[in-house]
Amino acid sequence: MKIALTVLVLMFSLELAGQVPEWIGKTPKGYIHDYYTGKGVSKTSRAESVSLANEDAVVSIVKTGKITADFTEHDSTGYEQRGFDADAEMNIILKTVREVNITGESKTIKGLKLVETYSEYNQGYYESWVLVSVPKTNPLDMPSPITNMIKSAVIPGWGQFSRGSKIKGAAFLTLTAGSLISGFVMNELSNNASKDAQSSRTQQRRDFYNEQARAYNTFSVISFIAAVGFYVWNIADAIAIKEVVVYAGVEEISNNICLKIQINL
Repeated sequence: MKIALTVLVLMFSLELAGQVPEWIGKTPKGYIHDYYTGKGVSKTSRAESVSLANEDAVVSIVKTGKITADFTEHDSTGYEQRGFDADAEMNIILKTVREVNITGESKTIKGLKLVETYSEYNQGYYESWVLVSVPKTNPLDMPSPITNMIKSAVIPGWGQFSRGSKIKGAAFLTLTAGSLISGFVMNELSNNASKDAQSSRTQQRRDFYNEQARAYNTFSVISFIAAVGFYVWNIADAIAIKEVVVYAGVEEISNNICLKIQINL
């Protein structure tokens, strides 16, 4: 039980520590959305570096030529167009960046959303990275929740691993297994204490070992209940399929982490 609780605390500690996002190393992939990253550097402010990062990401999106954009010309007539000339591209980029800076999403490029922002302050410069998403033209089929449920029922965390949630999968496996092992260990200690009580020659020693046996038995029951709880939670979570974002590994860029803002999909 103590092992399971320790792992759980460590999980939350790591999440709160603000680690460098894995998507900085490589653009992630999703079933429903295409993802793009951007980087901005500013000596003035973090806000400016984020704006430059948004601009970098939007430029990447526009350069693909695969987007549908709505914007208004001088005659206030809105229209859709694929494949833009230089002036149209610049108008789309500037307007989209303004929208993303203010609201975190864009109406100019349909469906564009700011997914996550990460910033650092190093040697007098603000560095920011952004991850943005745009709906796929042809979305991929999502994996069946039943398949993931069966996987997680067989091995806790397997279903989460299959859908790309590696940290959560490892957490469910560790917590469930740790609680189960703790339950068996505490049960064995309880049995040993009971045997010691029976073989004791004095009432004082018998009372001591019986008290130990009851304490170990209580911890054993709590551990088994926790294991069942984590197991059921693991299966329920595997059914709740959301879009998978597959991240690639990346080495930590700097130890000077000043801020991390995460918006869940």
